[in-house]
Amino acid sequence: MITTEEKEFESENFAMQIIARGGFVDCGTGDGQKYYVDTINLRANHIMSNEYIEKSFFSFNDWEACYETKEEEWENDKREKEKQSKAWEEKVKNDLKTIIPNIYDGTCLISKVHLEFFAVMHVYKMKQEEREKNHDNVRPCG
Repeated sequence: MITTEEKEFESENFAMQIIARGGFVDCGTGDGQKYYVDTINLRANHIMSNEYIEKSFFSFNDWEACYETKEEEWENDKREKEKQSKAWEEKVKNDLKTIIPNIYDGTCLISKVHLEFFAVMHVYKMKQEEREKNHDNVRPCG
């Protein structure tokens, strides 16, 4: 959930806070199209952060002892981490859908910046009706 309430943020639920948001119309792509670039800085709570860590890192003590002769086990672990990674990203996108309704259009990248801070960049090709109007606080191309 996206929240501004400290109590909700500190709960045992997957939660995030939006720290900053900005965007611009990109006209210099060379293909004559206009793209909207939306950027969001997030702060993750302990649940969201822990899920990120679990999906990102393998949990074993001795690399060689664990995988030295077990290629199949290694491949299974990689597939499992990929599934966890996609599930985590889907949770974030699903929560962001409330402020970015078209989050599944175009490209959406989510990157860890530092500790519990993440950056989201969503880029999509603007439709004709969007090209003709201004986005809030965004200057259209010349």
